Amino acid sequence: MRIKRSFLTLFLISLLFIKFFATENPALAYPLTGSDTVLVFDTSGSMDERDKTGVTKLEAAQLAGIQILNVIEAENAALGSSNQVGLVTYDRSVEILSPLVTDITALKDAFSDMYAYGGTGMADGLKAGIELFATAQGNKVIILLSDGLPNISLNSGNIQDYDVIKQQVIDLSTQAGQLGICVNTVGFGDPGKGTSSIDEAFLIMIAEASGCGRYVTAIDAVELVNVYMELRHSSTGSIQFQHSGQISDGEEIDLGPVTIPDYQELFLFTLNWPGDIIQPILIDPFGVKVDNTYPGISINETASLISYILNNPSAGDWHLKLLGLDIPTGVTDYNAILSTRAGAIPTPTTPPTQVVQAAPTGAGGLGVFLLILVAAGVAIAVYVYSQTLKKKRGKEILSRSTGAKIRGEKGEYRERVINLHDGFVVGRGSLSDLKLEDSSISRRHCIFRYSKGNWYIQDLGSSSGTYVNRKRVDGARLVSGDQISFGNNTITFLSE
Repeated sequence: MRIKRSFLTLFLISLLFIKFFATENPALAYPLTGSDTVLVFDTSGSMDERDKTGVTKLEAAQLAGIQILNVIEAENAALGSSNQVGLVTYDRSVEILSPLVTDITALKDAFSDMYAYGGTGMADGLKAGIELFATAQGNKVIILLSDGLPNISLNSGNIQDYDVIKQQVIDLSTQAGQLGICVNTVGFGDPGKGTSSIDEAFLIMIAEASGCGRYVTAIDAVELVNVYMELRHSSTGSIQFQHSGQISDGEEIDLGPVTIPDYQELFLFTLNWPGDIIQPILIDPFGVKVDNTYPGISINETASLISYILNNPSAGDWHLKLLGLDIPTGVTDYNAILSTRAGAIPTPTTPPTQVVQAAPTGAGGLGVFLLILVAAGVAIAVYVYSQTLKKKRGKEILSRSTGAKIRGEKGEYRERVINLHDGFVVGRGSLSDLKLEDSSISRRHCIFRYSKGNWYIQDLGSSSGTYVNRKRVDGARLVSGDQISFGNNTITFLSE
């Protein structure tokens, strides 16, 4: 009898722990939700025209679509969320290239099926996009791109009156808003050439008709990618920082501080550029530089896009910098955006003054079941509490007190002694703890790790290799006095 009551008491206490810490950590109580996005592309004959960069409008649209898919794919990988994307094209007729799916890789392949032809059946394209949301559960967003006026009425009809056709599109957007779908419009053309190129007033009316959409415009491929990045941020969160500009080879640009509000469940930072290599530098409010070892971070990089996704970011002033690492053309454009998604604001709770005990009924199996629940509850509470402490301490890096060091024997750090910590990275990239200028060194060359009283070194897939006592290794346990070489540099590992 006493044992059963003890189990029940512990179980109820563990529930109180969970409730308390879930309030302290909103991400535990309120899991991230996914989004449902349908990309609706104008593929009429005019999309075969070239913009000022020499790229066809259709090619620019495909590039912008791929970039927004890269961001959504990174979010799915980092958060385990079920962001879905669908793809619709419209010209003389409508084609659904993909329903709402989470398989972003397959969706990218569908972009190869797009080609420019015929008239502009915008009404049918928007209608098909709306219908894809029949079973959608997340945040519902349409991004509709057009480079001109619709000239085909609903259901591929023969109505010639532009005003009637335009009203059909606006009515559809109104219906979308009533279904909780935000219609964002992208005007791809030069407003200076008049409504034959782009009718901005009409596209603004479409976005406003849904009640929650917005209109953005672009005149070339670079701008189009930027506006698609902006729409992804604004449709799923609140933009805290946005800046576009140019950066030169070897230049470091200080973008200044960005204030992250309290109670944000994540932030999304994206940096996109036409090509070359640009390295962002993010520093948290405690002065800690963000890299792949930073708690809660997920960093994803393609040839022209890098994204940082962080769960439960610390509130306060973050600092952003950019470094032009490899820009053969001498200068390139960039577009940096940081947005946050709000979590639940915790409300104070008053713990009960007494524990209510259930009647002592049931067989011995109940005690085992309750014991399992108690163990799970306490484990979750302890884990969340440890994560909370880690954040309050400014995300201190593990194992700073192990006394391990490295001493430079040959190369850029000759005769210098440097303290190690778990996750210490050697490389040519600006985020490395030991930054080397040697061109044979990879951006992230190798990393030192500490586990269960032992130090290890791990090569991070470098091209020139990491050597311990003249032997190339993928990973090795270190002992004091080991000689480590990478490129033209040699260091000695020292441990107490």
